Amino acid sequence: MENLTVILLLVSAIAANAASFPFIFNHLLRVDCGVTGETTETYNNQSWFPDSFFIDPGKTTRISSSPNVPQVMTTLRYFPDGEDKQNCYRLPLINTEKFIFRAGFYYGNYDGKSQPPVFDLSLGGQTWATINSSATTDVPVFQELIYAPRNDNISVCLVGRKEYGSGTPFISSLEATYLDEHETRNRTVYGMMRNGTAYHLVARLNFGGYDQVIE
Repeated sequence: MENLTVILLLVSAIAANAASFPFIFNHLLRVDCGVTGETTETYNNQSWFPDSFFIDPGKTTRISSSPNVPQVMTTLRYFPDGEDKQNCYRLPLINTEKFIFRAGFYYGNYDGKSQPPVFDLSLGGQTWATINSSATTDVPVFQELIYAPRNDNISVCLVGRKEYGSGTPFISSLEATYLDEHETRNRTVYGMMRNGTAYHLVARLNFGGYDQVIE
């Protein structure tokens, strides 16, 4: 009877944990930053999870929609106390795989100051990019890289810097997509990557193509 009781308690604990944090072994994670509630949103047949599962600090807001901006980019999370302080998302991904990470930022003058901030973005404790949200005024800014995680909880952090002069960090979307290395081309290109290393996207060009946008 004692063994049965222990097993039942263990199952109950696992079930409770899954209810509050249901993404333990996820190969595809799309996070809608700043959206309210704890239900999944669907845009263009894609499921986006609210970011409250992955981060506590910060404030959320919504901006006016625009024809040039995807719906998922109309909410954001910002960090008014973010100067020289890391505000981190913890993503439950598998460290035996490689992932394409993509972070999206759309300022949209959400604070009414018309001062797009500049701040740092890091992944796994290493600087990923400096985000200059004034680089484009009417379309989102995206940063993308391929990363081999060191452990099962990957941190994506935003940090404001005094030297940038303007800096309330914010983020609109965050994605992590499993890179299938069973495909020959992926195994050849990314097979030499070790845990903790990354390839940072500089540009993606459609050589010989006719369409400007490729899905």
